[in-house]
Parts: sequence; structure tokens; C-alpha cells
Amino acid sequence: MSVVSRYGEDVVPPTIVLGNGWHSCEMTDDLPFRWIGEEATALVAVFRDSEHEVALDIEPGPSAASSIFVEIRERDVVWFEGPVAGRKTIKFVLPPTDPDVRTFDIKISGGGRPVPNDARILNARVYRFTVLPLPRDVVPRWRGFAIRQSWYRFEEDGYGNHFRWVNNDACIEVAGYVPFLELELEPGPGLSCAPFQLSFLVEGGRELSSHQVAGRERLRLDLPDEGPYPMRFLLHCEGGGRPALPDARILNFRVFGIPGYGARNGGVPDT
Repeated sequence: MSVVSRYGEDVVPPTIVLGNGWHSCEMTDDLPFRWIGEEATALVAVFRDSEHEVALDIEPGPSAASSIFVEIRERDVVWFEGPVAGRKTIKFVLPPTDPDVRTFDIKISGGGRPVPNDARILNARVYRFTVLPLPRDVVPRWRGFAIRQSWYRFEEDGYGNHFRWVNNDACIEVAGYVPFLELELEPGPGLSCAPFQLSFLVEGGRELSSHQVAGRERLRLDLPDEGPYPMRFLLHCEGGGRPALPDARILNFRVFGIPGYGARNGGVPDT
């Protein structure tokens, strides 16, 4: 194994140890890269209980045709699989877990051809492989949820709560179908902290469900299975709009993050 000591002279940061299947580091146009053949292994140190974004900057090599098929696996969990034609950065998000050393296997199909004047099999060239912690947020990005328009900034209150305030029509984008989204909400000063009616809408106006929110409570919002995904959804409240002086914002309700939501058994998705 090779332990990388200085990020910038190799394709990985110091928190990643390269295992079998990686050829020595080379340079092109002042950019480091490594060739891999059919399979390469990397050990990743995860220090924080937070989501992590995996990014693999990769392109087909001379032992492959114009495209390759890439699979990134962690034991029995396949985090990514798909074709790569030309240089591409593959990205996905890991769920929060306890600090650990995690082993990822990168498998390349569609190559194996010999290269003139080189005894190695050069199926793919990797320019960068990183696994970096993401800042906290109120939706699980590893499940394909993303915050879009009409949310206020992410906040923490010093009591272990993290949340975002909403005026109205906060948008959540969902990359692909999952059965439901779970959110924890409570009324805010824009609604005099009184119970309110929350509508869960498809962007464009179709209502999927309606919920009475009397205090801080957790809601399960079922998602349509017909698609097409990605799809955007809105959280809409009736009434509100009262100022929360000295804060200039309209704080109708807030959405709390749910620690560890959706993660179990090392990150196998709940269904």
C-alpha cells in the first residue's frame, strides 16, 4: 500500500490510503493521475458523524474503447454503477456513520486491451478521488434530497437543534423515487407559534397531502411513484406573515434536521 503524504502531488488526500490495483502516480500538464486496470481499492478514514461526498474524476484509458463501465462498491453496497465516456466526475453522498475506516472497490469493465510499448492494462485514468464531509442540513442528501429555493440559512441554537426557517413554499428536489420524506417541523412567530395547516405540493400546484401541525412534530410525506424524477416539491402554509422583530425575516415555520435519518446497517437505504 502507498500512504499519500502530500495532497496535490497525488490523486487523493491524506485521509485516503490506496490499496491494490493503482499504478504509480504520473503527471500530465502539471496534473497528477493514476492508471487503474480492472479493479482498485481505497481505504478512507471517516472522522465525523456527517454525510460525506464522494467524487471520482475519471476517464477511459487506452486499454478500453471509447467508454467504460464503472462500479464503486463498499462490501455488499453498490454506491454507483454506470457508463463513463470521456472525462467525468462521478459524485454521490454517503450517509452519516460513526468514525471508521471504510473500504471502497472501484471496478472497471469494458477494457483489457494491451497497450503498445506498455505491459500494463490501462483501463481508466483517475485524476482525483476524494471523500469529504458535508456541512449539516435538514434533508438527507445521500437519499437524493436537495434544498432549493425559499429556505433561509441553516442555523443551530446551542441546544443541539439544527434547522432552517421558512417563510413559505420551501422547495425540496428529489433526484429519484423513494417512498417518503420524513421532516420535523414546528410553527414559528410568523404564525404566532399557533397550529397551522401544511400542504405538501408538487411544484406547479398539485397537492399531495395536507397536515395539521400543532407543535413540534414529525411528519411522513409520501412521494408519488409515477415520476418523472427528478421532481420538485413545495412546503406551503396557510396564513402567517407576521414580523418577528427584531428579525426582518418572516419566520412562519422551521424544519429541523433529524440526526442519522435514513441510515442503518452502514448506510443501506431504508425502503
